[in-house]
Amino acid sequence: MATPKMQPFWWFLPVEFMATVNVDGFDYEVDEWEKIGTYPWLNAQDYPINYIRCNELRYSRGYTFQNLPAKAKTIVNVKLYVRAMSSSGFHRCDKYVHNGVDWWFVGYMYGGSGAWFTDVTDITWLLNSVAKVNIARCGFYLSSGGPYYYYYIDHAYLIVDYKTV
Repeated sequence: MATPKMQPFWWFLPVEFMATVNVDGFDYEVDEWEKIGTYPWLNAQDYPINYIRCNELRYSRGYTFQNLPAKAKTIVNVKLYVRAMSSSGFHRCDKYVHNGVDWWFVGYMYGGSGAWFTDVTDITWLLNSVAKVNIARCGFYLSSGGPYYYYYIDHAYLIVDYKTV
């Protein structure tokens, strides 16, 4: 008779995975920013090839994200990453996320004067299910600035920690 192989004590614990979920589209809900390059503009860190910019108080919302893998069942953590720059350092850009029901203000960014930075916002409270992550959209509103200086956004993506149970 064969002896069953003993499993480590942790074999039954759910394993966490991490997914990088890039922008993969734009639904043109509000399209008031200048877009340079190729659709969907924010899917990779590739300035000066693809990016969006604005120098007036305007919206650009409706950027969609890739879906999570089918094995994702439980959300552990979701963070929105945005790579941006302000040519003046004084622009304020508001960030919004749509969770399938409504748009929510999730924070703002001030740009470094001529220096790229990556802004990180924890939005687990808003995208707390796989369905909400898969339907999520993001958007931006330049809430302060002037006609001579631009605010640039080069890349937007989610980092999602999830479990398969």
